[in-house]
Amino acid sequence: MVERPDKLRPALIGGALIGIISAIPIINWINCFCCAGVIIGGILAVHLYNKNLDGLELTSSDGVTIGLMAGASGALISTILTSLITGGVKHQIDKALEFSSDLPPEVEDALIRFQEMGGEMFFIIVGLIFSLIIYSIFGIIGGLIAVSIFKKKQIPQ
Repeated sequence: MVERPDKLRPALIGGALIGIISAIPIINWINCFCCAGVIIGGILAVHLYNKNLDGLELTSSDGVTIGLMAGASGALISTILTSLITGGVKHQIDKALEFSSDLPPEVEDALIRFQEMGGEMFFIIVGLIFSLIIYSIFGIIGGLIAVSIFKKKQIPQ
């Protein structure tokens, strides 16, 4: 039996594309169009995997698996890059408190308490969980689209 190539490397490359598209400001707007950046990352991952098949047939389960892996890795990469690029939630709260004269006192107190309780990690974890779910779903969609594009057509005899 011929062994199938490794799926991890193509999925990580597709995930890196997803993470970069999702984290860089202005470029991340592409995801406003039905998570197009995530779908593109899933398609890229399956395309890279398909190039290594060497005569084996690309299956729908390959597309689902690789799309899922690309979406999940993209969510993780995106979360890390977004935290690095934006300076994290703490930086955003500091900016809001800087202009606190415009905020009601209750909101200012809530932001200070939230910051003292380590709220930044809460937002990062919730964002990561949300991204894992959404990016995995759209990564799978991208993987299945790629299978329909790249699968070799069989000619009936």
